[in-house]
Amino acid sequence: MSSIQKSLDVHSPYNELETLKHCRLRNAKNIILIVIDGLGYDYLINESGSRVMIKHLKDKLTSVFLATTATSITSFLTGLTPNKHAITGWRIYLKEIGIASELMSFNTRSGKISLDKFGLKIKDFFDEKGIFSKTKTSSYLVYPKNLAYSQFSSAVSEGAIVLPFNNLGGLFNQVRKAVNLNDRRKYIYAYWQAFDSVCHKYGTKAKETRDHFKEIEHQLEIFLNSINNKDLVIIITSDHGLIDFNRKKIIKLENHPELLKMLVVPLCGEARVVYCYVRPDKARAFEKYVEQYLKKYCWMYKSKKLARDGWFGQFSESSRFLDRIGDYTLIMKKNYIIQDKILGEPAMANLFKSCHGGVSEKEMYVPLIVIDKWKK
Repeated sequence: MSSIQKSLDVHSPYNELETLKHCRLRNAKNIILIVIDGLGYDYLINESGSRVMIKHLKDKLTSVFLATTATSITSFLTGLTPNKHAITGWRIYLKEIGIASELMSFNTRSGKISLDKFGLKIKDFFDEKGIFSKTKTSSYLVYPKNLAYSQFSSAVSEGAIVLPFNNLGGLFNQVRKAVNLNDRRKYIYAYWQAFDSVCHKYGTKAKETRDHFKEIEHQLEIFLNSINNKDLVIIITSDHGLIDFNRKKIIKLENHPELLKMLVVPLCGEARVVYCYVRPDKARAFEKYVEQYLKKYCWMYKSKKLARDGWFGQFSESSRFLDRIGDYTLIMKKNYIIQDKILGEPAMANLFKSCHGGVSEKEMYVPLIVIDKWKK
């Protein structure tokens, strides 16, 4: 994001990409960033059957840690690393109110109760500004209609014109509308969520997943043909990839009651990387238990050490950050996932065939696709 920010005259403390220098973007009338949720580099290369995107593939990038939608999308929209924006996963422990939440959807984890009902606002837990509010360039947020005006979206879209859509064709129609709206320079951010959902439901190797990818490419090609000769740069990338798993790879905490007793709140983070909040007098017992019974399935780290070592980003951190990564972090090996069970929540393993958040190459690496010249 640093390359894009600098091209928009927005300060960024981070290095820009060597393969996408800001000077290349600065000369474009329209900078279009399309984020396809779940489109990993490995999938694009080995499974997708891509024609258009593969032709314009420029680089292989790493996602943030955790390699998951909530954390990565927040980095896209704010230009900040996770230690600065403090959205550390899909499930976040909110010290301010003492519960495990799904902050991006603004719900409690148990029962999926909207935090609105308690008179709470996103600014009570998240106070970073989006890139749109920091640039003088005309900005547009092209977002799924069901997400476009959520608490989170409203917080990060300040300064942008929001263009909601209902389907894939609608996404490209709205991007085209923004491009043709006037002759001013523009930054257009578009987000497609459904590819990730299809991967979760069917797995990355399923026909349904490949068919959905083909439809994305088909609609992209229609769009490219319709805006031929326009002065623009289109950047396509993703928040993370996914890895398939089966039920034999699920570590259920209910089968480890002794370990459960050592925790003070439910697991947070993701099924591939969990934050564990451990009773202070049980820290050594927790370490011994994981070492003895879970070493085959995960790596164990003290969360503060991961923070010091730069896993969540460089430079100073948000005052909320350390409260949201627990005492210990368990990072799952191979394609294992770990899962606890709380009242009012369906088991994820009964719903998903692939997941993300971990440190495998399939999850961490995402493509950088750049299209600035298009011929029919």
